[in-house]
Amino acid sequence: MLHFSCDFCGKHLDDKRFVAKLSVFPAFDPEKITEEDLDKDNLQAVANDINHHSEDANKPLSVEGQISSKDFRFDLCSSCFQKVLNDPLGQERLHRFDYSEN
Repeated sequence: MLHFSCDFCGKHLDDKRFVAKLSVFPAFDPEKITEEDLDKDNLQAVANDINHHSEDANKPLSVEGQISSKDFRFDLCSSCFQKVLNDPLGQERLHRFDYSEN
């Protein structure tokens, strides 16, 4: 039997749980194609990425040595689910601390 716990607070989860998925990838603006982009051998670059990815399926695909995308999945309790809905990037938590100007 599978047991789940909240990825934010660690609380044990029963049948009522929520899943949050996050995909991070570089933005692409199709209107900003340059002559240099057209001169590249994109088919060879894709073939290289596929070959590299098939060697180690756990690593995300990369473009010129940089990670091009990453997917995240989080199991959440109802309380943390509401927190994520209200503040998906957690920016409110960043502003909670007020440091003195000593």
